[in-house]
Amino acid sequence: MLALMACAPDDAHATAIAVSVKSELTLHELDYKLFRENADLAVELPSSTTTVSAAQLSQPFVVVRGEADGFLLSIEGYRSRAEPPVITYQARARFVPEQTLALRVLLARVCEQRDCGFRGLTCYGQALGELAAGTCAAVPMPPLVEVTRPGQESEW
Repeated sequence: MLALMACAPDDAHATAIAVSVKSELTLHELDYKLFRENADLAVELPSSTTTVSAAQLSQPFVVVRGEADGFLLSIEGYRSRAEPPVITYQARARFVPEQTLALRVLLARVCEQRDCGFRGLTCYGQALGELAAGTCAAVPMPPLVEVTRPGQESEW
């Protein structure tokens, strides 16, 4: 089980990941879906789905480790619920015992209306190695930054 919190845990040594999302697009709502992953990255059933308004976008949220070794985060951004999402992004993250880490997600304009088509692929909002921004590739496990002081999870 994964627990979703609206703010960072009080204990700096909690086993958790603070997720901070920035968007280059004007969005009305975002859906966050978390999928538990075990040691060999087998995705299990979704453990939680949360909808947030654009006004809440700047507020990081925290995923606290339960029995999972990590998670797959899937984000869909909407201008209107009457239309399909205008952006979809996925990332993987793994917990590190007794550390709170920051996962920073950019919903980039270059990925707007970009359909990567296959499960396990996502649009990269920024260039990474030989991958150009806007490229569809395997869902990344982006680098995580250790959170050592309050508010650091929101810093870009």
